[in-house]
Amino acid sequence: MNKVIAIVGRTGTGKSTLTQHLVELMDLELVLQTTTRPQRINEVNGKDYNFVHPSKFDVAEMVVAEEFHADFGDVKYGITKKSVEKANKTKILVTSPKSALDLRFWLGRENCKIIYVNAPSVVLHERLIERGDDPIEANRRINADTIDCLEFEFMADKYIHNIVLEQDLIEAINYIESL
Repeated sequence: MNKVIAIVGRTGTGKSTLTQHLVELMDLELVLQTTTRPQRINEVNGKDYNFVHPSKFDVAEMVVAEEFHADFGDVKYGITKKSVEKANKTKILVTSPKSALDLRFWLGRENCKIIYVNAPSVVLHERLIERGDDPIEANRRINADTIDCLEFEFMADKYIHNIVLEQDLIEAINYIESL
């Protein structure tokens, strides 16, 4: 089994940007999460997520699955067993803290590296506003993610690799290549 790199962090830290660059520069295979949430206008099915109807979300096919309550209803996210079991090369995905830890438990510590990407809250707020988020919604998302990611900020470096990503993407990529 090849290794899986799980990228975790608060909204706006640059997880997706970092992941896209790593896929291109390190020849990694991108793993997409499956979700029942509505597709956003700028998202592409099969590129950003695998969007499925709730009736098609099969928990038995998932390595990890989570359910969240949103304003528009319950939303599920999952990582299929098939997407991480067989690989010709190292795989990478963006996921939640809980899913990353569950994935590591399933694959084993030696087969799953977790990279926690962080940036100061003020930088995150600026990025979300630049993306077009409402300032109040941006604050709500940052605060919710801070709670979800709190344990990652206290874990030992041997378990979780921490990256502070403000401006220097190349430095972050070099760090990950050294793991």
